[in-house]
Amino acid sequence: TLINILTKTLMYDSNCIDAYLERADIYYIKDSTLIDALNDYKKVISINAENVYANYRVGCVFFECESYDTAMYYFKRSIDFNLLKYKIGQSQYYSADFVSSIANFSFCISNKYNLDKSFLYRGAAYLELNKSDSACLDFIESNKLGSKDAAIYLKKYCQKF
Repeated sequence: TLINILTKTLMYDSNCIDAYLERADIYYIKDSTLIDALNDYKKVISINAENVYANYRVGCVFFECESYDTAMYYFKRSIDFNLLKYKIGQSQYYSADFVSSIANFSFCISNKYNLDKSFLYRGAAYLELNKSDSACLDFIESNKLGSKDAAIYLKKYCQKF
């Protein structure tokens, strides 16, 4: 069976994440072997704590077992919301969706995530919306945090500050 092949693979390479994930998924589908699936997913997490898929699947196992607090813990570990919001904000900025971009960078700022760049991008988005006072305040904050790009924006657009 495929389980036997994967188990043999793991005997030769105990750090083979793909084999653990494949075997865990098979166990998970069988439903009666959730503990085996959980053990394999957790083994992956012990090898790579940031493995999104393994964290998500552990959350699914705990959810099915009605351990909702533990499920939430693993679901939250499966994705970095700050990074996600930051990357969405960047994409929105470069797509000229400045209002939405500002909302996502504001989220990052409120969570103290990548502050120098979050302030810089939000300031640039404000600038695109002709809100120069708000833009300059963000460039000042970004500059205080060490952004060389913010210093360029300040010099070019924020003479009165």
